Amino acid sequence: MRRKDREITDLGEIEAILQKARYLHLGLVDGDAPYVVPMHYGCLLEDGRLTFYMHCAKEGRKLDLIRANPKAFVQIDADEALISGGDDPCKYSATYRSFMGSGRARIIEDTAEKMGGLSLLMRTQTGREFAVNGQMAAKVAVIRVDIDAYSAKSRPVQNAASSQEEPDEETRKALADMDNKELFSVATGDRGPIAQHYLRGIIRTYRAKYGNDADLHTMVQTVLSEEE
Repeated sequence: MRRKDREITDLGEIEAILQKARYLHLGLVDGDAPYVVPMHYGCLLEDGRLTFYMHCAKEGRKLDLIRANPKAFVQIDADEALISGGDDPCKYSATYRSFMGSGRARIIEDTAEKMGGLSLLMRTQTGREFAVNGQMAAKVAVIRVDIDAYSAKSRPVQNAASSQEEPDEETRKALADMDNKELFSVATGDRGPIAQHYLRGIIRTYRAKYGNDADLHTMVQTVLSEEE
């Protein structure tokens, strides 16, 4: 890694990234070309060994590729936020934490492991414990990726806090009055970096307190009402 000052080696911090993010990009080999697909996941870190579980339909391109070539790559990012450069495009940047790992994928056939993998996925995604039975597990395919080598890095939010402008009362009020469609446009950056950064902060606050997701309007209304 070129930027050693941004490398993360602490397993606790790496696990925090994996537990906070909600989806990964799974890279597979399709003949002489890469194939990458976003997927929700569950993860398990034990004795320095990292395993990911994902689920999908029982037929499809992903499964065909894994059967033909089990080599796999996983990429995850969290805490991404724009650092404003004002009128100078060269000063724009971003805060982030990220993870990359290579390994081997396989399709789980054992019912007990499928149930365990799906329960783990639900815990990672929602922060709640769910009992998954064999009937539920039989409806989907479960992919397991065992990671052989990985790295993680970050540009912490606190290093760039001074570059972010705080939203004024007008911005807060505007977010409170938006419906889900309008809030989605904020989340994708269509309404500018300040509103986008503030909305992402609201989402992080909601997830940290309630351990799950809701629609954007609900999260905004809940967090803003608690700030008053």
